[in-house]
Amino acid sequence: MSFQFCREKAQQIITGVDQFGAVFRPSIKLKNSQYKTFYGGLFSIFIYGTSLAYFIYGIYEWQIGKMLPNIVLDEQKIDSIYFFTGQEKIFLFTPKLHHDQIHPFNKTQIIMMALLHQILDGEVTGNFSRVNIENDGSLLIKNLELAYNYPINGGIDNKDQEYYILLTACQTELLLQNEQCAQNDVIQQFWDQDNFMTMEFNTQQYNTQHKELNNISRQFHVIYNSQQTYYNQMYIETTHSVIDTGLLFPSTQEIHYVSDIITNSQSVDIKSFHALFKIPIYMVFDIEIDNVKTMQFVSYPNISLVLAEIGSIVSLILFLSFIAIQLNQKTLENEAINDVIKLYFPELSEFKIKRNWTGQIVEVMRNQQIYDINKYQSYYNKLADIAQQKLCFLNQIYEMSRLQFALQTILDREELLKIRDLKLKISLKPQLQELEQEQELGIHHPNNISIVPEEEQITIKDIQNESIDVQRSKENFRQNETQHQNLQILSLENQENQEIQDQDIEESAFDLFCLIR
Repeated sequence: MSFQFCREKAQQIITGVDQFGAVFRPSIKLKNSQYKTFYGGLFSIFIYGTSLAYFIYGIYEWQIGKMLPNIVLDEQKIDSIYFFTGQEKIFLFTPKLHHDQIHPFNKTQIIMMALLHQILDGEVTGNFSRVNIENDGSLLIKNLELAYNYPINGGIDNKDQEYYILLTACQTELLLQNEQCAQNDVIQQFWDQDNFMTMEFNTQQYNTQHKELNNISRQFHVIYNSQQTYYNQMYIETTHSVIDTGLLFPSTQEIHYVSDIITNSQSVDIKSFHALFKIPIYMVFDIEIDNVKTMQFVSYPNISLVLAEIGSIVSLILFLSFIAIQLNQKTLENEAINDVIKLYFPELSEFKIKRNWTGQIVEVMRNQQIYDINKYQSYYNKLADIAQQKLCFLNQIYEMSRLQFALQTILDREELLKIRDLKLKISLKPQLQELEQEQELGIHHPNNISIVPEEEQITIKDIQNESIDVQRSKENFRQNETQHQNLQILSLENQENQEIQDQDIEESAFDLFCLIR
């Protein structure tokens, strides 16, 4: 197997794989391989302009975050969890007072103070701290470590850690500098008034548009007195969000935050907690972490999903191009039929047709004369039906076969073979041959003198043969000219003696036009 054969075979295989092959399209008219119309152009501008506008709009909506992400929520019961609230405000206690009512957290006459007790596995430990009074007279709670079945402080055993927020009577040993407890008459006056406490707690929600956490503040009010203890059990619910913001490939980040708080409150006798803490307790807030965690999966649309969504809408818009294609197809068919009819009946070009806005014919004129519309339409429709059949591919083959049979009945086999072998010769000649002809005609080029090799020199016999050919050409030209003059004379005689009726001419042309299968 030769190298040439292998190369040609490989070239054929590679050529066969080509996916960008061009299809030959014969031109409908000169330099026009596709039929296009003005209205089709307007429709194309509208369709593709609308598609481009929607594409830009979709990309803009995606960039500013208004294209909604895919969000999946799943609640899971977990075996172990740990959460630290950090420096963010989690609880805020503020008395709700009227104009002349006594403030319980006034630093110069404190009536109640807040204690934060740590609870491990349901048991009160000795670890507690006082919650300082803010400058505005409120109590701020933060930095809570909550755990469920989790090793605390590097321990081995898993434990539950929660907190008690106790609002108790003022304890002298817990006072800070420049602070003092209220006198008994002030305390009695305080308990004689109606007392309300506003508890505010903060949660967070993930903002999918701005891709950040938003703080959400919630409030509820508590009515309390010196005879009962208000007890509120609060479960902190957390959310673990997994956020995918990848442009093309996944790129995730995880955040953990407090998403909600569930409360369950009741009032008990004040002696219930006095036995446990040995001091009067007016309010108890039991802060625990819930062992049910919400898993949130946020997947932002990447560029592939955005293009797919835009592409689906654009595909619907481009579906309207079917209307323009059908319009152009119908116009092309009508124009082609009209052109075929005019090839046989050129006089139809002299007719001027007026139509209304619906396309119906309202007037037919020719040479300032009005024709009957119904007769014109009937005549033209008859011609259009025939022209439509002539444009059929099978009919064209049929007509060529009739012409072939006609030639075979007129010409014999030898003449047909000569016609098959006829060829057109190229009129270009080599430069040397042109120079020889110019020398024969007496044209000299002194600046372009060249020596002709001996084997290429022209002999006397060649010149004689050339002269004979020239003379024959002149005689043939004279004969053709004589024949042409005779044909002109014959044509003039025929015109002078023509007696055929116009109706016969029309029928003869119509018969020629009706050469269809």
